Amino acid sequence: MNMKLKNEFKEALRFSNEEEKIEHDAKILMFKFLSLIEDEMTKRDMSKKELAALLKTSPSYVTQLFRGTKTINLIKLAQLQKLFNVEFEIKTNKSSEKSNQKSLRAAKNSKKKSLAIAR
Repeated sequence: MNMKLKNEFKEALRFSNEEEKIEHDAKILMFKFLSLIEDEMTKRDMSKKELAALLKTSPSYVTQLFRGTKTINLIKLAQLQKLFNVEFEIKTNKSSEKSNQKSLRAAKNSKKKSLAIAR
């Protein structure tokens, strides 16, 4: 990869604050879910309009989800699981698991309350 392209790529992934990074990460996560749903729709030869009808929502909402202008919520994800008879799984990788364990130990040693998700 040439240096100019490499620098432009790095710049595109630079965020001005933590909130912006979290929003970006949320969209990436959403697109992962929607990619799986899109595959299921293709297998069933289903349009976004048909999906909207089955979800009892507007076609424009479904279009906005797939474009990334709206963020999907957990209720819609649960509806999609049921509709397509699939189950989404949550996995962690070892490096993030170690990082989470360090964070939990640090939080435990501090006087602040912390919540942990069981794995």
